[in-house]
Amino acid sequence: AAFEAFIDLVNDRLRVDPHLHVYHYAPYEPTAVKRLAGRYGTRQEDVDRLLRGGVFVDLYRAVRQGIRASVESYSIKRLESLYGFEREVDLRDAGTSIVEFETWLELGQGEQRNDLLAQIERYNRDDCVSTLRLRDWLEEQRAALAAALGDLPRPTVPEPEQIEDSEAQQAVNQLVDELAAGLPDEAGDRSDDEQGRWLLAQLLNWHRREGKSFWWRYFYLRDELTDEERRDESDALGVLTFERNWPDPAPRARSTIHRFRFPPQEHRIRVGDQPHDPVTGSAAGTVFSMGDDYIDLRRGAGRPAPTPTSLIPHDWVRPAPKPESLQRLARWVLEHGIDGPGEHRAARDLLMRRVPRAGRRDGQALRGEDDAQEAARRLVLVLDESCLAIQGPP
Repeated sequence: AAFEAFIDLVNDRLRVDPHLHVYHYAPYEPTAVKRLAGRYGTRQEDVDRLLRGGVFVDLYRAVRQGIRASVESYSIKRLESLYGFEREVDLRDAGTSIVEFETWLELGQGEQRNDLLAQIERYNRDDCVSTLRLRDWLEEQRAALAAALGDLPRPTVPEPEQIEDSEAQQAVNQLVDELAAGLPDEAGDRSDDEQGRWLLAQLLNWHRREGKSFWWRYFYLRDELTDEERRDESDALGVLTFERNWPDPAPRARSTIHRFRFPPQEHRIRVGDQPHDPVTGSAAGTVFSMGDDYIDLRRGAGRPAPTPTSLIPHDWVRPAPKPESLQRLARWVLEHGIDGPGEHRAARDLLMRRVPRAGRRDGQALRGEDDAQEAARRLVLVLDESCLAIQGPP
């Protein structure tokens, strides 16, 4: 509810001023917005529009790229002396406020706890006001520079766009609405049948939500960062320099190996991946081999040599046919109900957390004297339109 209220507030302000911006310091806030939209399956189209429209403005990037300051780090608290901001509340660091808030949640109310919560609220207000003061100070520095150098163009802002759901997505949304119609809001008030219907309704857009998370991250890495900034990300590679190339040593291979060097950094690119060059938005080649400071890319000899200065992961896996299978299950449940014999019974039992039908009496343990693996092998042979859920490594 808090997340929805925030997004609705921003949308209300945007209707008044379509060129409004939300200023923040470092990427934590938009990252949290994307995570909450995916976790709760709500306001995702609104978040899409905010991201596409360039509504979020990271002042940390402006500071890093625009000024040089004699401070130990570019954390906002280190910069506050530059624009004369003094905090009302002096908590040691942001981590302290998080711990204190968790303490308040665990220990509940009371005069001392309420005082603590009010202090945390004032601390977070300081953060917001400091961000405002920094934004104003940066505008002053920009005006002074413009007076000295002449007009300074601002970044172009995309026009707000309306994203309409496709007919296929509208059909999925209708299935969701029909499955969830009349169900209690609280999980504790639902029967097993109702909880199963509710869970199935949430699953219908699960792959779409996961896809959005992937593409939000991909376009952030591709379009919003410099090579130096990609170096600081945990999944991308930044600041690459070409070293040499040579023919692929595999017999009858018609490809070339291109070696690039990079400074030490964290990344999640592995041999066999096909990372993208942010400049071209397409695969730079297939990772042939790599070490702590180099990466070898294999590419067809007839294709132009890759020239990436950064590489970003592109490990997207198309989810088909799973979404269509879930929709088929949803249509059956709407027509026949979620319980009872018939098609998809194993899936419906799983949604309702039913004990597997495996030749055992009610209440009798699935596993006897045998170990877990032996029990699993024995049970799967006698499953009766049922399923056996096993937890294990992926």
